[in-house]
Amino acid sequence: MVAGIAWNDPSSAVLTDAEVPVETESDLSSEIDLNGCVGLFGVGVTMTYNASATVAAVLRVYAKIDGTNYSDEPVYERTMALRDAGLAHQQYFPFPIPAQCVKVAVYNGDNTYTITSLTAYAHKNVLSTS
Repeated sequence: MVAGIAWNDPSSAVLTDAEVPVETESDLSSEIDLNGCVGLFGVGVTMTYNASATVAAVLRVYAKIDGTNYSDEPVYERTMALRDAGLAHQQYFPFPIPAQCVKVAVYNGDNTYTITSLTAYAHKNVLSTS
């Protein structure tokens, strides 16, 4: 991430235009290489809940702990706010660095309504020599 880029800049998208059916987890994002990242990394999410949805989505972060395979269980989970139902909804979550590489997914726990227009953005704090 370059300083000054908006959190939802398309160049930082790792999962785009996804729909998440009821009681299902989205596909995993592309790999986020945290090499050179310091302190925290962040994930921004834009999505649309159905106007009648009653269960909030959960952002899950999976790590490649052994350097080869991704964990079956998320290393971090954050329940997203259930607000702006029926409208595009944006949230940002910072996380400590658990491994060099991570992937993210969103779980839709609602048993009736699909989440639409899901996009996840990765943001890394990196040191710069300039």
